[in-house]
Amino acid sequence: MKKRPESKNEDNDRASGVLFMFKELFETMHEVLDAIMEEYPVATPEKKQDLARQLDILKEMSNECIEQWLQFEEKMSQFDPVVTSQPLSSLWDDPAVHSESFQKGEGYFKLLMFREANEHFKQVVQQYPEFMMARVYLALGFIEIEEYDEALRHLQFIIPLTDDPRLKAIAYHAMGCIEIYKNRIDKACEYFKKARKTDPSLSYYSLS
Repeated sequence: MKKRPESKNEDNDRASGVLFMFKELFETMHEVLDAIMEEYPVATPEKKQDLARQLDILKEMSNECIEQWLQFEEKMSQFDPVVTSQPLSSLWDDPAVHSESFQKGEGYFKLLMFREANEHFKQVVQQYPEFMMARVYLALGFIEIEEYDEALRHLQFIIPLTDDPRLKAIAYHAMGCIEIYKNRIDKACEYFKKARKTDPSLSYYSLS
């Protein structure tokens, strides 16, 4: 019997299902880690050994996810159909992109593990201080963990030093988001206007 071709809706459902499972996995990992962190300080020595074993398992799972994600990213980079977004000028040609710290930072960032991502992006910034892409990722990571002043410090560093209009627009937009979180709406609107003026095609920050 001839196999019925899958419809676009079925393809979309399959992709959504994968995303849902991914989120479910990390939500569960977060819950387990939260429980370990809560129980460990008051646990008995025997219980602490059990919690330590659970923590080792979580670390193994995390490392495996990162390794698989990096392999997936490498495979995706070899496939560049017309429908993919245009990259940010020549920034992706910078040698820093191929550094291990940047690759791991980007992997953690896409898995929404922002604290872990920032540790790697800090290393990239130290090694390649003029590579603005790493600073953008670092700033966005700080926004996600609500360290707004630290995010703002990096964004204010980026704007006068980059010649890439899209990267500058991303920085302005991120600064607008920070002002929203601080309930300074008028100031946020000013930054959003600057972002749109700098790059009218950019309606939200995107690093693709």
